[in-house]
Amino acid sequence: MPAKRGGLTCAALLAVGIARALESDDVVYLTDDDQQVDGLAAALQAIVPETVVVYLPSSDALPGDVAPASPANSGMRVAALQKLRSAQQQGELRPRLAVGDPIEADGFGALLAELGYFGDDRVDEPGEMAIMGDVIDLFPADAWQPARIEVADGRIAAIRAYDPVSQRTVAELEALEIGRASEPPMGEPVPVLAHFAPAVLGMSGKADSRRRRFLKLAADAAGRGGRIDAVDEPVWAAAVEAWRPLPEMDGWEPVPRFAEAGTPLAALARFVKPLLAQGRRLVLAGSVRDIRFLRGKIAKRLGLEVPLVESWDDAAAVDDGLAAAIVMPVDAGFVSDTVVLVAAADLLGSRALLGDVQGAAVNPLLGNGAEIRTGDVVVHEDHGFAVVTGLEPAPGVDAGSAEMIALEYADGGRRLVAIDDAERIWRYGADADAVTLDKLDGSSWSKRRAAIDAAIAETARGLAALAAERETLTAQVIDPDAAAYERFAGGFAFNETADQARAIGAVRGDLARGKPMDRLVICDVGYGKTEVALRAAALAALAGYQVVIAAPTTVLVRQHLESFRRRFEASGIEVAGLSRLSNAAEKKRVKAGLADGSIQVVVGTGAVMAKGVEYARLGLVVIDEEQRFGAADKTRLRGGGRSARASTSSMMAGSGRRCSARRRAAGRVSSWCRGSRTWRRCRKNCSASCRASSWSRRMARCPRRRSTR
Repeated sequence: MPAKRGGLTCAALLAVGIARALESDDVVYLTDDDQQVDGLAAALQAIVPETVVVYLPSSDALPGDVAPASPANSGMRVAALQKLRSAQQQGELRPRLAVGDPIEADGFGALLAELGYFGDDRVDEPGEMAIMGDVIDLFPADAWQPARIEVADGRIAAIRAYDPVSQRTVAELEALEIGRASEPPMGEPVPVLAHFAPAVLGMSGKADSRRRRFLKLAADAAGRGGRIDAVDEPVWAAAVEAWRPLPEMDGWEPVPRFAEAGTPLAALARFVKPLLAQGRRLVLAGSVRDIRFLRGKIAKRLGLEVPLVESWDDAAAVDDGLAAAIVMPVDAGFVSDTVVLVAAADLLGSRALLGDVQGAAVNPLLGNGAEIRTGDVVVHEDHGFAVVTGLEPAPGVDAGSAEMIALEYADGGRRLVAIDDAERIWRYGADADAVTLDKLDGSSWSKRRAAIDAAIAETARGLAALAAERETLTAQVIDPDAAAYERFAGGFAFNETADQARAIGAVRGDLARGKPMDRLVICDVGYGKTEVALRAAALAALAGYQVVIAAPTTVLVRQHLESFRRRFEASGIEVAGLSRLSNAAEKKRVKAGLADGSIQVVVGTGAVMAKGVEYARLGLVVIDEEQRFGAADKTRLRGGGRSARASTSSMMAGSGRRCSARRRAAGRVSSWCRGSRTWRRCRKNCSASCRASSWSRRMARCPRRRSTR
């Protein structure tokens, strides 16, 4: 139904079509993925702000796996289905707690267990609970923050939402609803559409093709004697017979991708001025940041004011031939009989802000230092090494109104640290069993700190010297034609995640500095690091430099070679492979092409750094799984070629663990592409022998056993 460009469905146009259908009925729309949900929800919020959007995610349980869906996924699915039912159909009610209600800890714990919650010593993920006397920590499966329930005299004295990382209170709550952390007992199978009253049904092209592909696979299995229960075409047709299709949006077209022009604003003016003369209205849509950046420039270029309006109705009501701006971060604009909607992404390309990038990624300099748990060895700024024994009420204060961190030192010494002073405590990240606790009087810590200060000073001098030396080095300024780069970026069939956009922007800035780049990018497998490597390679290759993509195995080389060739096909840049799988003639041809500069991108194993391989104009090296290369190999890669210096991007991929970032000496770090909130790390008591927590053992979900996504 909606217009497409570069593989992306225009969320704004789709939202307009849904808004029209909502005038007479409810709408059920099957999207491509979570990203399309986010874009569509943002557009609907701007166009029809009174609309209630209910998101029913697909199950994250793997087909054929005995493990059920994650608590967060189950909670969201059950909550969505409950919202769609009338009061008479609700079935079991969601438990609701309010300040002043009576509560009994054992009975409440049993209720939570029935709802699928599991116990843990630290509650920081959906579906977890911890009952500690008069304090109950709980993370509702369908919520974004955990809550701490404080009990006094058998009644709820306070309910506080807290940050799952710092464990600090962020808000006082009057009440708390608790959703299920597991799917309820199943009765007879019920088709998904049976949960909805017949209304308007829409489906993205990708969702429909996925449905048809599943039917084909089921038919193939049946032909081989297998049996798969599948909704075939006749059953599907009967199920949707009472539904009306989402109306087609005839006569609506996407606007050009102005970012691919040499001067995007000039291209916009050439396109828009004739349409404004015909009486159409111009609407600029984007994030707050992008609207602020573009409004004045567009007003100056077109010679008219671009006021910021609050709603789509206000934007559509401006006089003919005039313009308005609305906060609606969408991927692309469109042209109708009355409106020309231009998205900030149409003008800024990959630099447009489509999500909450500002707060999306963990600060790589902070790492996981804030994650302090009971039993951890920590370092107090003034008193040294101690063990965290838990949280205790502040002495002399009413119970439940204040808490302090309890630290235990050598010889049984104890100290309470106020939550407000928690920044003076750091988690000890090395082998905690090998450290000796300090005495509370500070005598042992004074000696240890003096030695540490001396070591830090020596290290700092070395790093400062290294940084000063690096600042004297120069590298090529890699800043290709913006239009060519945006055409390449437009080949990405998805919106970038916020963390992806942050990493791409950081790499782009480094390459344009004229200094050697040394950046480490870490993320879970499957979260888009290849696209970051593709963008970096495009920046260098489009600027006329050569790019090396090094991978440790021929399997990875083959995968990367296919991806890079597919994306660079339209650019005219040759991508070659070099590994033990290459025959002698191909190796000779590739080496000659690298030496004379006719081959700009090469993907290979250690063969790309072998003796006899020379580069005419090497500008960028990307190393995948860099921890599997030796230091000498990486040094040889970074210094290869006949160029004066090579800007280097070093990348490492994680697998089934929380995304983190590691600092390179005098280098830079990108931390991005965080994984699922639920499966973001190995469980708390997981050790080298992979002892998963009770819930992880029961569900066979330990990330070290296999990838969780």
